[in-house]
Amino acid sequence: MKYAARRSTGSTMPRLCNEQYETFARLYVNGVAGQPKYHGGRAAVAAGYEPTHATKLLDRPEVLARIQELNDAMLKASDITAQRVMLELGRVAFGDVRKVYAADGSLLPVHELDDDAAAVISGFEHEEITKNVKGQKVLDLASGEMVDAVIQVRTRTTKVKRYDKTPALGILAKHFKLVGDEGDGVNALASALADRLNNAHKRAKQEKAE
Repeated sequence: MKYAARRSTGSTMPRLCNEQYETFARLYVNGVAGQPKYHGGRAAVAAGYEPTHATKLLDRPEVLARIQELNDAMLKASDITAQRVMLELGRVAFGDVRKVYAADGSLLPVHELDDDAAAVISGFEHEEITKNVKGQKVLDLASGEMVDAVIQVRTRTTKVKRYDKTPALGILAKHFKLVGDEGDGVNALASALADRLNNAHKRAKQEKAE
């Protein structure tokens, strides 16, 4: 077959017999010269086609299958799996900010944060303020008088920046069929959850009455 896949020497990944198709698939997945990935027009031009030809290439089953293979290999090399993605989404969606603080209210050192707490943090903001305050009386050797000593006091405040829960909740809600595609945002999610809770409450009442 003209477009059947063949295995290249020393590689476990099949290559397409049509080298232009193969080039397009690789450039589509990996990006062109530092440009964003999955841009069909740029990948088509770099493979020797007109940019508008990308649509036709992406309609070809063998090209789509090859793109999927290359994409899967890239995700595997990066240790990205569906289970890991769901785990990280869950951590962001249901993370508890209290986990980043010690019992005395101080911020835990980064190396002491567990995986769940660390996953919800997008960054830190540090602010340092220096103030001059009066200290004890000391002898001014120049004048021979007792004067107030001036002490510099530095105060450092650290603000914890967290990832927004809303996108993660929306993705999980759609994945578990809590809302449909049109149900974006917290309101739709809250409404769907409320309906489920109300229905469960009604069933519990009916079972108790029986």
